[in-house]
Amino acid sequence: MIRVENLTVRYDNAGIEALSNVSFQIKPAEYVAIIGPNGSGKSTLIKAVCGLIGFQEGRICVLGKNIAPGRFAEDLFGKIGVVLQEPEGQFLMRDVRHEISHVLQNLGLHFKEQDHRFREIVQLFDLTKVLDHKTDQLSGGLMQIVNLACALASDPLILILDEPTTFIDLRYREIILAHLTRFADSGKTVVHVTQFPDEALVAGRLFVLNNGRLVHDGKPREALGDIKLLEENRLIQPYRLTFEKLFGFPLSEKEKWNLTQESQSATPGPAQLSLNMNPGPTRPAISIRELKFSYKDSAFKIDIENLDLGKGEIVGVVGPSGCGKTTLALLIAGLYKPESGSIFIDDVPLGKYGVSELHRKIALVWQLPELTFIGPTVKDDLEFGRQSSGAPGVSIADSLGRVGLGGFEKRIVDTLSGGEKRKLSIASALVSKPHYIIFDEPEAFLDPFSENELVGLIRSLSDEGIGILIAGHDLHFIAELAKRVVGMRNGRIIFDLSAPDFFSNETYVRNMGMPPEPMISFRQFLRGVGIPLPFGSLNPERIAAFLNLVKA
Repeated sequence: MIRVENLTVRYDNAGIEALSNVSFQIKPAEYVAIIGPNGSGKSTLIKAVCGLIGFQEGRICVLGKNIAPGRFAEDLFGKIGVVLQEPEGQFLMRDVRHEISHVLQNLGLHFKEQDHRFREIVQLFDLTKVLDHKTDQLSGGLMQIVNLACALASDPLILILDEPTTFIDLRYREIILAHLTRFADSGKTVVHVTQFPDEALVAGRLFVLNNGRLVHDGKPREALGDIKLLEENRLIQPYRLTFEKLFGFPLSEKEKWNLTQESQSATPGPAQLSLNMNPGPTRPAISIRELKFSYKDSAFKIDIENLDLGKGEIVGVVGPSGCGKTTLALLIAGLYKPESGSIFIDDVPLGKYGVSELHRKIALVWQLPELTFIGPTVKDDLEFGRQSSGAPGVSIADSLGRVGLGGFEKRIVDTLSGGEKRKLSIASALVSKPHYIIFDEPEAFLDPFSENELVGLIRSLSDEGIGILIAGHDLHFIAELAKRVVGMRNGRIIFDLSAPDFFSNETYVRNMGMPPEPMISFRQFLRGVGIPLPFGSLNPERIAAFLNLVKA
């Protein structure tokens, strides 16, 4: 199906060899996951296979056709479905309905077959409510879901996916992973780049890339259980494998959950539900009152009665794709103007601040950072941000160093990997020396080691008195940081809780319209047998340490 021989890709304008002598063959009905640290060459490999970039050496053959830049769509349209890392760049039409229909029309199908496939794909991904939404107004998660729907609409022989579940909530993630497995089981081929080790476990074969080379090709469970291999390649063990090793039973098998003699007959029970257990900070840095906002030509609305965010406080905002998390972030950052209501920054109405003064007050790390880069070099981009905030005393080198991009000043922004671009977007926020930072899916595209480094950075920012708001779908990431969790659904806040309460009761996740997260279910089990956890972490090692199963 796919043959790659001695592939080498160089970015001459950056002096980088992104891929070096990579060779492999993927057969029909294989499900191959690809993992590796940021900058390892994963996205470059996908782009080369899809004919989006040239290569200096080697050969790529897909379905018997040699791949050359610019010929992929002409030679293989309808036979291969592709979802790239940057979701906003794949849209051609004005709304979701026409985006899906456009794919089917180009296949030359009879109208009845087009209609049948359209209805089938809309039902599969539950897209009925967003069919008439403009594609550029979708959340990042919904953008990626629509892209995957379009990729599957042609009933392809091969699916090539570059981090398709980034920005996507738990419900859609389960749907997507289950469908990928069924797709491979039906005799078709899946190539799936992911930063989530637990997702890679679903595959039948695993590639590990590092420094542009294929360093491992084997069974996922074997590779992801090899601590030495993981450490050498800035990866971590899937939390499900870690849990099983620490506790002696699989996380997925609830009937085996058993910690003490007393717990054998006990059953987990939910804590008493509350919509607002957390009154918020006594002296808020940001206050929201009766905030309303809606998009033109869309039924979606934001309606926030009351929300206070404190200085130095880390607050997580969670909810399903399209619930309003990103819109709320843009409103607080002053990039959207509300229809009514008020936002106060340090007791001053947001509208009273000038542009530069507001940049020094609040920085936004965007969900899709590519939309904000000026370039062409990393230094040029940060210099623009520093000047727009009027904060010339902030060091560009220090900002890059804090995010792990030391020495990247001269790098061309377009040559950065997805994870490196994410780090640059965070450095762009730091360079303005803000009082408050809003992170929208900040861990997206980061390798596991970089994600852990970001956790440390955000904690240090909070210790410095900088307020932090994290909007996202990755509950494991938010659980390591937030002291408080705000839940959203349909543009409204449906609860405001302490992190230990939220992460110990799966009912709150269900109330947002999402399936339970297994580690939340386990924490709820512990609370039910009389072992409440005083922290919000979903990390099996930290929970085991608290239970004295391993050294703290």
